[in-house]
Amino acid sequence: MNMRKQRLMGAGLLAISAAMAALAWMGSTPEERDITAAVLLAPLGVWLLATKEYVLYDSGTAPDAAYRGRRSKRKKGAWITWQGNGLLKRRASKAGRM
Repeated sequence: MNMRKQRLMGAGLLAISAAMAALAWMGSTPEERDITAAVLLAPLGVWLLATKEYVLYDSGTAPDAAYRGRRSKRKKGAWITWQGNGLLKRRASKAGRM
């Protein structure tokens, strides 16, 4: 059911893009011929149609459900790094400890 919903949304985005392109074809001024939104929506619609994984966010499913239950591979007391730079403090092992 979820994949059907995603495919319908992708087809809807492609239909909206086609309708915007048709309206822009009939425009007489440059502002009426602008199809920037269609250029941005069409690849999103194709992606929603072509992908094999469910990418929409539903309130019933948690976005991080696939990662629950996995333990961190970081050893206790290891330095926290962000983009290769070590931070000054170690991660607290218990609440309130530094």
